[in-house]
Formats: sequence, structure tokens, C-alpha cells
Amino acid sequence: MPFCKRTVLPKCVSRRGGLFAELTDVCGFSLGSVLRQLSDLSRLCVSLLEELEGELRCVCRRCGALEARLSGLQRRAAEMISGPFPGKDGGRRRRRRRRAHLCELQAGLGTK
Repeated sequence: MPFCKRTVLPKCVSRRGGLFAELTDVCGFSLGSVLRQLSDLSRLCVSLLEELEGELRCVCRRCGALEARLSGLQRRAAEMISGPFPGKDGGRRRRRRRRAHLCELQAGLGTK
């Protein structure tokens, strides 16, 4: 699954230049900066999860299509096993070989 590469760069939490009058000013400004960074990070996480959700939906659709094709093939194989086969001896020998071959195929798929 291709993901968009994102780079998250750390930002300065407190100002370098000016001096704050009180420690509460420094703490309040630092807390606001940390909250902004967490907000940016949460937006990035949401976009990643949305991409994952889209990929999972695509995989689910493809699995459903494969399941439908497999059930059709199994139904067709069952019809071929039980159906008549023309030939000199009524097709008994060919039918037995075909039935054995199809049973081997079904055993290989893990279904019976």
C-alpha cells in the first residue's frame, strides 16, 4: 500500500527572544505551543487513518469479487462432476478420471 510520506518537524516550544515577566507567562505560552503541535499531529494521524480506511475498502471489494468467482467455479466444478459425459462407454471412464481430477483440485483448494 503506498503511503504519502509526511515529515513532522519539531517547533520551538518557547520564545527565544523576549523575556517573560513571570513564570506563568512562560508556562502558558509553552502549553499553548505544545497544544498547537498536538493538534497538527492529530490532523496528520486522521489523514493517515482515512487513507488506510480507503485501502481497506478497496481490499474488501477485491476479496468479495474473488469470493464470488471461487463460488462460481466450485458450482461449475460440481456440475461437471455430476453431469453426463458422452462417449462409447457412456463416458464412464472419462467421467471417473475427470471426477478424480476435480476432487484433487477441490482438495488442493481446501474445500469439499
